Amino acid sequence: MLFMAVPAISSTSVLMDINAFWGTVLFRGINVLAGTKCLFGRLKESMKILAFSDIHGEVGAAKALVKAVRGRKYDAILFCGDFASFSDVQEIYEEIMREIEKIGAPCYYVFGNRDRGFDPFGMGISLEPEATFPTHLSDQRVEIGEGIFITANPALVDEKTIFISHLSSTHQKEALLHIEGHVHYGIVYKNFINLGFLYRDDFHDEPTGLGCFWEININDGKIEIEWNRLDIMKPIECKVHKDFIFFVPTEWVMCPFCRGEYNNSWRRFFGPEVKL
Repeated sequence: MLFMAVPAISSTSVLMDINAFWGTVLFRGINVLAGTKCLFGRLKESMKILAFSDIHGEVGAAKALVKAVRGRKYDAILFCGDFASFSDVQEIYEEIMREIEKIGAPCYYVFGNRDRGFDPFGMGISLEPEATFPTHLSDQRVEIGEGIFITANPALVDEKTIFISHLSSTHQKEALLHIEGHVHYGIVYKNFINLGFLYRDDFHDEPTGLGCFWEININDGKIEIEWNRLDIMKPIECKVHKDFIFFVPTEWVMCPFCRGEYNNSWRRFFGPEVKL
């Protein structure tokens, strides 16, 4: 399926004071809650970052993203994996990266669980694609702005570093930001952002469609996170889990924690500070 038109984009912004310890929250637009931690001095660097995750083999979604952000300038692009959906992984990865290159900023990415195809010899070994495009993150820590770094290795995380993963087991509280995907709904909690999906396929027998992308602005000591809706996602606030903001598929009527979506995994992820 190729998308010939991009739905009207709507956005929600969150402002986070990164000088604060699990910061003072500032609001703009819809009231959404977040905070992040910064133990070093006031950031003077100005950066604009595009972030998204989970395309699931729909190259048309990458084309739609390129069209949606046409004319916008970014310093970096972050992609948290699932280029493909278990088949034609190398070809889809390369085709999507060629589309992303049209945005005109360096792309820092990781592979997801669906970016693994079975080897052609029938041995049942799953293989990630060969990373033929820069910059695939694994064990390195890369400076993406003056004094701002990115890594996919939790051992290299500090308060100046954005940590990205497709799915990790532990909340990296010491990171400037912790960003990932995989679960197919968005979450903002303190320095943690789950990006939801750019495209949801029918792998789990759910309605298909475009989801969302995010813009992260770092400017004069503040981080602004802007969520951009493309089609089948919406923001919701939960009266039970008030410390979180969720961005969920449009057919959902409650937050993922109230639905019981991976709650045992989230308890291990966040630790005892979060009650689900």
